[in-house]
Amino acid sequence: MRKLVVLLALFSFNLMGYAHAHAAADYDKRPVELNVNGNFISMDVHPTMDTNRLFIPIRLLASLGIQYSWSPSSKVVTLQNKNGEYLKITVGSKVAYKGSQQIQMDQGAKNQDGRVLVPIR
Repeated sequence: MRKLVVLLALFSFNLMGYAHAHAAADYDKRPVELNVNGNFISMDVHPTMDTNRLFIPIRLLASLGIQYSWSPSSKVVTLQNKNGEYLKITVGSKVAYKGSQQIQMDQGAKNQDGRVLVPIR
């Protein structure tokens, strides 16, 4: 009886690991919808997960009325809202600047397939 319980426990743990691995592998195939203030925003690039953070394409923010520019030589994205406030994010750096104020991010922006992705947090 004891062997049966141990065997069932091992089987269930393996099954849980299998399900988790396949859920992570299928993530890029699942549709993702982004809802901002009741409006669904379409994305041309699928968001990605990295170290438990969701990364979205920076171009998506343009649909929210935020202007952006990209400097390929310095790898800096500059975002500016309607009030003229701006945010500068450097790809690969965990430091961003809101105006002249330094902001520490827990994950840096990344470049994936020619698109700049930023952590949504």
